[in-house]
Amino acid sequence: MKKIIAGILCLISLNVYALSGSALDSRAKTLSSGHSTTKEQLVSALTQGLTTESDKARVIASWIAYQVDRNGYEYDKLVKASNDNTLADPPLPNDVFQTRIGTPFEFAELYAQLASLAGLETVIIEGYAGRNIPSSRYSGKLMKALEPNINKIRGGNYRLQRYRAAWNAVKINGDWKLLDTYWMVKGEKMFGRGGSERDLKREMEKRMRRTPSASKLSSGKTIDDDYFFAKPRDFIKTHFPYEDKWQLLPIPKTWSGFTN
Repeated sequence: MKKIIAGILCLISLNVYALSGSALDSRAKTLSSGHSTTKEQLVSALTQGLTTESDKARVIASWIAYQVDRNGYEYDKLVKASNDNTLADPPLPNDVFQTRIGTPFEFAELYAQLASLAGLETVIIEGYAGRNIPSSRYSGKLMKALEPNINKIRGGNYRLQRYRAAWNAVKINGDWKLLDTYWMVKGEKMFGRGGSERDLKREMEKRMRRTPSASKLSSGKTIDDDYFFAKPRDFIKTHFPYEDKWQLLPIPKTWSGFTN
């Protein structure tokens, strides 16, 4: 009898475990803006009842993926400047937590802030992210050092600026895990693509006054699990950090190996 009961309990626990990921995502997707007046309030609502670091890391990442829009206007601006081989103007001033519109750097910064409030150790990693990134005569490390003065360098290459990005690593039970909340979003068109700077400013001002509903923000979005707790050998196919140590590989890949 004891064995039967133990078996039933085991099946129940396995079923709960299998559903926990979708339950966390559902919480993140449907949490109303009334629970996120402040970052502290948001983290408290998201992590209520959660005890593991991995669950906390997941629900926060999913909330950002579902309830923050990717800034298509700034992306278009970078693409145009890259194609013209000119330096793009800096992004417009923005409070991503209030507007819920962000660049990859703002996504990574927001995740770091929220994860820290949840008691998680996390870092922001900068580098290049994309597929089929063109090769450059500079190494990835040198590109980071050269960027502030790249326009002073003979043959300076602005074509890579569209690929500059940021993502995160979070420590789970003593081990670093890689994630990119900006790339976790799929099935959603970037906000503001094809629009003007004036349109973006107007929308930002509107959202500063009133946050869009959770249903509006999450509409059409799904989660791409390939970019949450990604395996380093898979992540390096699209993400190249300035610092080799954040590849989390026993033998770091070179810049030429990455671009080729």
